[in-house]
Amino acid sequence: MTRNSREESAAPTRGDALLRVEGFSLDLAPGREYLSVLNDIDLEVRSGEVVGLVGESGSGKSTLAMSLMGLVPKRISRQRSGRILFNGVDVTALRERDLRAIRGRDVGMIFQEPMTALDPAYRVGDQVAEVIRRHRGVSRAEARAQVIEDFRLVEISDPERRADAYPHELSGGLRQRVCIAMAIACRPSLLIADEPTTALDVTTQAQILELLRRLRAEMDMSIVLISHDLAVIAEFCDRVLVMYAGQIMEQAMIDPFFVRPRHPYASALLQALPENQPPLNELSVLPGSPPPLGYVAPGCRFANRCEFAQAGRCDTHAVSLSPTDAGEVRCIRADELVLEGAGQ
Repeated sequence: MTRNSREESAAPTRGDALLRVEGFSLDLAPGREYLSVLNDIDLEVRSGEVVGLVGESGSGKSTLAMSLMGLVPKRISRQRSGRILFNGVDVTALRERDLRAIRGRDVGMIFQEPMTALDPAYRVGDQVAEVIRRHRGVSRAEARAQVIEDFRLVEISDPERRADAYPHELSGGLRQRVCIAMAIACRPSLLIADEPTTALDVTTQAQILELLRRLRAEMDMSIVLISHDLAVIAEFCDRVLVMYAGQIMEQAMIDPFFVRPRHPYASALLQALPENQPPLNELSVLPGSPPPLGYVAPGCRFANRCEFAQAGRCDTHAVSLSPTDAGEVRCIRADELVLEGAGQ
């Protein structure tokens, strides 16, 4: 099933900016006080492009993904600046009713844990059919027929029987395929995949990634892939964005990033990969711990963990993104340093 004529006419041509985030900053209030969670986020996703988001837990990746979907609860959040443009429309200015019209139809999302993303009280086929009926306005029978078609598309065997199953009756891999079927049910222009292979075995991970690769080619979707696995990012993405403490530290095309990262944090992540370690040696680790929620430093937020930081330089003034030959980097010493990439 293809998008209707109105959606096709509004869709950007391949290579145009489908998603643009401009100077976006967000605070959250898990308690009584607001804490800075995202700060001055700038990113762009072009039509047909796959962009990877990497960084340690707590860096802000999932919060950014939820912000792109308008899913951060307004009662505990405060947008300080910026905007998020999808197809030229600022989603941060939309009413909830208008956001619901975009979610699922134009932007789909695969959440981290399929068992919590699916309602345990309803059959999985009915949950996917609800998305189709809400956005397509089709009958129950037509929605059911598309559910079966989509289950075949995501390679769920015996789709008629699986559609009548409850989430707990399916394996983790099958639940993830159901979530993918739900996310692509209305053939969105943009798919946000938040750790889509978490808690899956290696074989199932490979199958899910191959499925996403095939769906991207068949549907010409743009994808934002959030992952801790840099090997997945290298294999699957066109560009990568490295996040730390709510900021983007580096963004670059995949090949030059893995050969010569420009930010010390990006280089440290690459050096911590097991395949980059000498045989039988103790694994190298990035010293220190990620900062707590709301961490704000007067200078570079990574300075207290960076082996290249210079007192009086890196820790005194806020650092902005600067252009490089492959993208952008948030480091005042980027032009002075020659950092190690993968396999070096």
